[in-house]
Amino acid sequence: MKNILFITMALTVAVYSFGATKRIARVDVDGDIIFDRDAGFSPDVLEVEISEVDGYIYVSTDYSGGFGRFDENGYYDTGFDLQDMHSTYGFDVNHINRLWITGNEVIGDYGLYEYTSDGDYMNGIEDFNPNDTVYEDEYDEVWAIAANVIQEGVHKFTDSGSRLFYKPGYLPYASLAADVPSGAAWFQNLSGGIRELVKMRSNGDEEFRLRNFEFPRDPQTCSLDGSCWLFEHYSGDLIKLNSAGAIIFRDSSFSDIAAIDVNESDGSVWVASNVPKRLVRLDKDGNRQLYKEWPGGDFAHLAVDQRNGTCIVVYEEYRSGAGVNIQPASVGEIKAMYAE
Repeated sequence: MKNILFITMALTVAVYSFGATKRIARVDVDGDIIFDRDAGFSPDVLEVEISEVDGYIYVSTDYSGGFGRFDENGYYDTGFDLQDMHSTYGFDVNHINRLWITGNEVIGDYGLYEYTSDGDYMNGIEDFNPNDTVYEDEYDEVWAIAANVIQEGVHKFTDSGSRLFYKPGYLPYASLAADVPSGAAWFQNLSGGIRELVKMRSNGDEEFRLRNFEFPRDPQTCSLDGSCWLFEHYSGDLIKLNSAGAIIFRDSSFSDIAAIDVNESDGSVWVASNVPKRLVRLDKDGNRQLYKEWPGGDFAHLAVDQRNGTCIVVYEEYRSGAGVNIQPASVGEIKAMYAE
């Protein structure tokens, strides 16, 4: 990209392109970019996960895209083909390199499926319609949440696919996270029109639910102390809760967070922020260790490589001729517009 034009004014503008190609980058803890490559697709990214066994980077996109993987150097693996699982919502990669992937009713392929790391089918549970799943490595159990009519609620399975329990009465949306020390799970729930955060014990009993948020997003637990990081969708506040659900840290300097992820080895959290356009890393206590201006387009997603603490970032690359949407941004903020 070239011809970078910086604009600052009393009321600045945010620029968004539609159908922009995605790029994939690896960033180390000091903010140095190890690689930055064309990812070869444009659809919205739903989730990114990294195998702790071989470092493969798995990416699910919306139903016009697919489910694919990149090697640890950011090169797309043409030999991996799970296009029949396109339209997936959430997925996870466990400690023995098995993929647990949710389907999507849009293509009549709902259910929870287990695959080998090479994409070979192993097992399927097709009596419900989950929208996210997480594998609990410590206990070899699988959590799944469903908010799509068929057996709405919270489910838990053994690693062989046997259902341990089903808890109806919940309408979980978006994502959930496993709490390794206690075997519990945190998830976002919609109840009576109110969005709340619920923590459920490993046996399926509800530990607590918190209603002091407007729109909690992307809970990420830390195995060191059972804490949970999340952010507010509307305000952009970054929040950390202790294992009892009390807020122990809040950062209100963001207004548009795309995604967060936790480094399990030290409890730090990586934040992809679109307003301001920064890649940020905070230690377990909320102290900023990295605050890096990002030269590309909007962040789509990120994931921490638990093997080495680096961060994989997927972001948009603006292309000439792409449509732009001019929207109000912060007063006096500097924005960058890119043109080829």
